Amino acid sequence: MTIISTSNLKEFLPIMIPVMLIFIVLMPLAILIARAIVKGSDDLKPLITKRVKIIERRMPEGGIRLFCSYCAETETGERLLLRNFNEKKLIIREGDIGMISYRGKNIVSFNRIA
Repeated sequence: MTIISTSNLKEFLPIMIPVMLIFIVLMPLAILIARAIVKGSDDLKPLITKRVKIIERRMPEGGIRLFCSYCAETETGERLLLRNFNEKKLIIREGDIGMISYRGKNIVSFNRIA
């Protein structure tokens, strides 16, 4: 078992603080860049609108949530796996039926049909 003495800690402290600060700054930046790449990859694809029923809401595993995924079924029986980057503004629940507009795999809008 290794014993850490205060003299060893004093040697590593000047190195640890900048490394931790760099990590704290770079991690959120890396998350924002990853989200922009994933979201922007579908921006040039055509906008498609279909009537669907939301079958399942899939939450990403792990600690970092960039988006929420949904499995939707169209009137023709086709199943779509789509993602929602605006969970707070665009609220979709399992069992919802409505018109969904999506570009690539990104949900642009969802209008419930009563």
